[in-house]
Amino acid sequence: MHTLYYFSGTGNSMHVSLELAKRTKAEVKPMLKEKDFRLEGDVGLVFPIHMNSLPKPVETFIEKSDFSKVTYLYAVSTHCGIPGKPEHYLNDILMKKNRTLDDYHSVKMINNTPKGVAPKFLMRMNWEEDITKEKVEDMIRCTDVAIEEIAYRINNQSTDFKEERIRGNAKPSLMNKLLWKIKGSPKLEFKVDHSCLGCGLCEKVCLAQRIKVDKNPQWIKEECYYCYACFNFCPEQAISVKHYEKKNGRYHYPSITSEQIANQK
Repeated sequence: MHTLYYFSGTGNSMHVSLELAKRTKAEVKPMLKEKDFRLEGDVGLVFPIHMNSLPKPVETFIEKSDFSKVTYLYAVSTHCGIPGKPEHYLNDILMKKNRTLDDYHSVKMINNTPKGVAPKFLMRMNWEEDITKEKVEDMIRCTDVAIEEIAYRINNQSTDFKEERIRGNAKPSLMNKLLWKIKGSPKLEFKVDHSCLGCGLCEKVCLAQRIKVDKNPQWIKEECYYCYACFNFCPEQAISVKHYEKKNGRYHYPSITSEQIANQK
């Protein structure tokens, strides 16, 4: 048995999951829908990096899961180039469940946000420059290569990460440990402008179910998964974040639809 569990806000991690499953004969399941946390056999966890760490649903899934019957455990993260050391944070959580990662992989892809949770001076105000047609096509080519390499390692049950940890070569830095302690849950301030059509798509793709549309969207809950699905799938680019109100483009993985994102719930 081989099962691949994923969480994805704008499709990067979903695409990686679906393509890996084809190459490794795995069953694919969204973490948010899972009801049976008694995991068995070979298990993969695929997720995006949020604030150099794990998305809330991923951490919750791990905390609920029983890994006692898992024979091979690996993780794959998608990121925009500066991922930090989420694999070590993940391993720390797993150790509390008497399990550790056998291997870890990462895939660099295009970012889905101008970083609305960051102070203005740390935000990428030219974020949209990374989502040109040429850069997206280049990312797709590179992603395909990375997926092939990761699938090869999975099929051969690579234990590189586990071996590095045993040898003492895979350790988080003091800075990483400090970031894990203070990462918290900053408030993400979304805004909506007059171009909103009230179509309700943002409510459908909100994986935290914090949006209610009554003519215009209202963010009715504080809890946010920082997935930026509402921001990126809005057909009018009517949704923005604090300090970023440009309408120069939004991003989701080209072949992943809003329906696929919404169906994770």
